[in-house]
Amino acid sequence: MSCRNYSIDTVKGFLILCVIIGHVLLGSLEQNVFRYVIYSFHMPLFMFVSGYLIDVEKLSHMTMRDLFFKYWNRMIKMWLIAFVVFFMYLIMFDPTWSKAFEVLYYPWYHLWYVPTLFSYVLTVYVFFRTKKQPYLILVFLSLLWIVLLKVCPPNSLPRWCDCKQLPYFALGLYLKNHLDIDRLLKHAYRLVLLLYFPVLLLVKKYSFFRSELISFLLLLSIIVFFLYPSIKRDLLPHNNVLCYIGRHSLNVYLWHMVPIVVLKDFVHNTAMYYLISFSLLFFYIVLVKCKLCKT
Repeated sequence: MSCRNYSIDTVKGFLILCVIIGHVLLGSLEQNVFRYVIYSFHMPLFMFVSGYLIDVEKLSHMTMRDLFFKYWNRMIKMWLIAFVVFFMYLIMFDPTWSKAFEVLYYPWYHLWYVPTLFSYVLTVYVFFRTKKQPYLILVFLSLLWIVLLKVCPPNSLPRWCDCKQLPYFALGLYLKNHLDIDRLLKHAYRLVLLLYFPVLLLVKKYSFFRSELISFLLLLSIIVFFLYPSIKRDLLPHNNVLCYIGRHSLNVYLWHMVPIVVLKDFVHNTAMYYLISFSLLFFYIVLVKCKLCKT
């Protein structure tokens, strides 16, 4: 019987709290430095963990029907309920065909994550079964998406499959299924040396994507040299509250926007909005703590 990896639950719990705080904070990413910092890592790391949790061997032996029903019960069914609820709420304020099409074409706010994750899983399922250089295909798709984001008008690409996060998903998939951690850590210093000078030259020459590149490399180093070893060996501190939230992260992710949307629509005083929002988050954590104390 395999033991539960509490480090994964801890990471998911921490990240979902970051998601909530990031959505509570007001202002654009440029205007709010705290929101900018959170958005720089929370979904990439979530996608990394999602990729890490996939067992390629088991996935490649499943039928398409089994795969669909596995994810239907795990996340699609709950997502569909949330999608309908938020769809009706948005349409209530703007009951037009154009608004309905906009929400269907471009899933609102946080609702992009589940269909995107499922599309990643389907992509992995198809290409790993055919065994035609699956990781090269994943890299190609992510690069293609980046190019499309550069040349297409804003919000013109549907968010049912946002390949911007695909590299992190593929990295989690690769580290879990194809890499020996001890060998990685033994030769980690060589990897740093190999990457340093090419990266330095790229940053110097192509300054227009400097911030994106640096952000990616920082996340890559955090994942490879800290997060992956910590998860693999279950080394992170075991926090009961974070573990509980992590185990229920999908429900928290889908429904945390309900109070936030209501507060943003009806509480127009910024100080009061923050006071109520963070009080609700505090009480939620207290409720989780009390629930754990009773069990």
